[in-house]
Amino acid sequence: PANQKMLEACLLEAEVLQQLALALPADVVAYNRVPQYVTHSVSPSSAASAATSPETSAEGQPPPRVLVVMSKLDGKPLDQWLYGIDENRIKTIGMAELLNGPLPGGRLATRDLASAGATTAALISQMAPVFMALAKIAYHRDISAHNFLIREAEEGKEEFAVLDFGLAVRSDSWQKEYKTRNISGDPRYFSPAAWMLMVYGYKYLDAHPDPSFLEQYKFRMDHFSFGVMALEVFFALWKGPECEASGILGAEQVHALSKARAAWRAFWTDSVNFFQMFHTKGASTTRQTLARSQAMTKYADKLRTLTQALHHAAKCNQHSVVAAVLEISADLVDPRGSMKWQDLTGLLRRAAGTPAATARERRGSSKESVPQSPLSGRPATLESPKAKRISRHAVSFDDFVEEPKGGGRATPTTPPFFNSSMATRSYTFDEAVSITKLQGRSWTVDEAVTLTRGVPEATIGWGSRLSSPKESSPTRKEAREAKKFFP
Repeated sequence: PANQKMLEACLLEAEVLQQLALALPADVVAYNRVPQYVTHSVSPSSAASAATSPETSAEGQPPPRVLVVMSKLDGKPLDQWLYGIDENRIKTIGMAELLNGPLPGGRLATRDLASAGATTAALISQMAPVFMALAKIAYHRDISAHNFLIREAEEGKEEFAVLDFGLAVRSDSWQKEYKTRNISGDPRYFSPAAWMLMVYGYKYLDAHPDPSFLEQYKFRMDHFSFGVMALEVFFALWKGPECEASGILGAEQVHALSKARAAWRAFWTDSVNFFQMFHTKGASTTRQTLARSQAMTKYADKLRTLTQALHHAAKCNQHSVVAAVLEISADLVDPRGSMKWQDLTGLLRRAAGTPAATARERRGSSKESVPQSPLSGRPATLESPKAKRISRHAVSFDDFVEEPKGGGRATPTTPPFFNSSMATRSYTFDEAVSITKLQGRSWTVDEAVTLTRGVPEATIGWGSRLSSPKESSPTRKEAREAKKFFP
């Protein structure tokens, strides 16, 4: 890592993986839903790498290296499995081709309604316990189809895993840090609040007449991104209402599902277009373009239309797995959504007529021990011994430098390995699990994902910058602009 913040992010990723390994139920661990933490270390780079590293400090000291050992997950990136193309192609592909194909090698429009619903239900039911455990520790912040792996099996019984926790933030402190932290993740899965922050600044969001946007960003950002991804999987796999067998669906069901599909395509088109704009024009131009248009208002309107259409389609297809998938996804993306991670598996089981398999699922509606919105209760803090295991090994740059004796330049020391007494596994750093943080998927501003906080406090209309030197609240013009979002 080149600086203290990057070092802290590297150590947090290791901390999250370790705590998650301790928090996950045994059945989830057995199915390899996340990389299994083994150990990690922090050490100065070698002299050879320092000579060629552009990140060597002014004092000639190489930046420290964070090495994390974890298990290697099997599977194929979910986006490649769906579309048959890699992430770089998605940056430029036309929406007509992405929605309708043909995309040889992918799974676009290959399933009937029941099969598409079964696969999406498998994704939700397998990942809900992971995010339930994670929410007590951190928010992932980079949920996308590229960061999920799929292991093929019988349709509806595919196995899923999530990886890349490099952009995670602590869930018990995020509610205070969101104003000063970068907006991170994949823009296709950004919540409306993330776009408001990027385009107009945090004061605009804080003063928004609908507080649910801010609440979603502070407490349910992973819910939103995962809900979008679930809808992406469902509607990408489904052939469409015109391909359902005659007599299977009634006219009202077909109409409701068609409206939901159209609403999804309208919303997803905006999301992908914003994503592509970042890559072709950069963050600054994208911000200015969005501020000068009604794009954000239309995006929020399309999200509202989508949630309404999903709820209606679920109502028209009651007592089915598809209805549960649509109802869950609608709640996850809704700024006013309320479902908790532990609720999801039980809903899907009841829809499928399958009894709860574990006591944990039967307690699915019990009180959640993750940070809560001020609207529903004070945020909880994690005080368990598990949460403190890494804190004893927190490291700063000062830990790598010995104080000079009698003057002269400080020399680096080698920090201790974390948990160095851990039994050796059958693989080494170089055998696929030795990583540095900067090799992870952390995009820069101009690469369109990690956005700096250097945005105007309020940029409205045709790019005019409006701020008050005496007041922190937005101007009347900003307030009028804010009302264009959800009523």
